[in-house]
Amino acid sequence: GAGPSATLSIEKVAATTAAYGVGLMEVRRHRGWSVVDITGDLDMATAPALRTLVVQLLSTGARLIAIDLTAADFMDSTGLGMLVAALKRVRTHDGELVVICPEPRLRRIFELTELVTVFGLRDSAAELPDA
Repeated sequence: GAGPSATLSIEKVAATTAAYGVGLMEVRRHRGWSVVDITGDLDMATAPALRTLVVQLLSTGARLIAIDLTAADFMDSTGLGMLVAALKRVRTHDGELVVICPEPRLRRIFELTELVTVFGLRDSAAELPDA
């Protein structure tokens, strides 16, 4: 039989993020990538929702995941740790996780922790390699 439709998983995802009281996390498709738009803060309160979302994306077969922080206001060490954990998890599934972060203030966090190359930081989804 056919697998679950993409719409179904996105509705499920919306319910999950709502349960955590996160600002909206939208998932959009871009040239074969699943791009997760983060709005607001990525911190102790919201990091678990992102983890759940990444797990759900992997379970629906997504292997190319981009976390877009363009609309994010703030990220703390918990958010950063969550991204590192997500990266490791995606790689164990032979996938790739990229972070989109044009905002210099947030980018600085990656630079300080020397994670720029680890996450292959991009300025926009247009810079994502073709799937």
